[in-house]
Amino acid sequence: MKGLAASASSPSDPLPSRTFRLSYGARAQLAKNALARQCLELMERKKTNLSVAADVDTAEEMLELASVGAAVMHPRAVLFGEKFGVPIHVRHSQKPDTGTLIVPEEQIMEDIVVVGCALKPDLGRISLRGLPRTAGIQAQIFEPIAAANVSVDDIVQTEFGDTTTIAFTVEHGDIADVKGTCQGLIERLGRGELDVEIGLCKISAVGTGMKSHTGVASRMFRALAEAGIPIHNITTSEIKISCIVDRQHGERGLQLVHDAFGLAAGDGVTADMQSTGRGRR
Repeated sequence: MKGLAASASSPSDPLPSRTFRLSYGARAQLAKNALARQCLELMERKKTNLSVAADVDTAEEMLELASVGAAVMHPRAVLFGEKFGVPIHVRHSQKPDTGTLIVPEEQIMEDIVVVGCALKPDLGRISLRGLPRTAGIQAQIFEPIAAANVSVDDIVQTEFGDTTTIAFTVEHGDIADVKGTCQGLIERLGRGELDVEIGLCKISAVGTGMKSHTGVASRMFRALAEAGIPIHNITTSEIKISCIVDRQHGERGLQLVHDAFGLAAGDGVTADMQSTGRGRR
């Protein structure tokens, strides 16, 4: 997202307005913080912005949003900040606005159930059915895919009797390569069926508050159900819920989930979500 840049600083150390007229390379030379210097040098080298479009408070939330399709900071930049305990101050590259601070997680942050939603468009789903239920079948599928430098998104495995079904999503542009790899595996095994679906996308909600509140998943599912949007697959992490839906419903579904958690008003806390003090949803 153009116009947004990331730098590491403390709240009491605002960027001088004159730096907004400098290139990222020149600003890197002026940076006193090592992480800020690395971020700016990377931006100059890649001729792009490390940017954020989400109001988050922890590196964990930022990394989750980055992984599910939000136009956010480069994950490596966030990892460096988290590893060395450096607050990351994300600000507009042309305006002296306050911006967003990404800091170590505190207990109060769990009061905010969902801090952001993201849409990952143009996905395809590969399903391998009727595979033998044997040890190592997963490695036989994903090792050649990894060797082809293809990033796999969500993976779902189900078993019935002596057979296994494995389904996973990839970027639309990688479908042809993955399809060929999987077809070759089926031919070598002498059994199994390959199914390819296109025109899918993923809607995700992210927030550390999911660790200690219930009702998050049901609220997201209800928002999509009331709009008649079918969910094809669901995956979760400790602070994330993702739903695979038809691409045609992506933008509308994202807005519905966004509204369901009150994000337009800047309030992710909902009255009927109860704190459990333990696991989520």
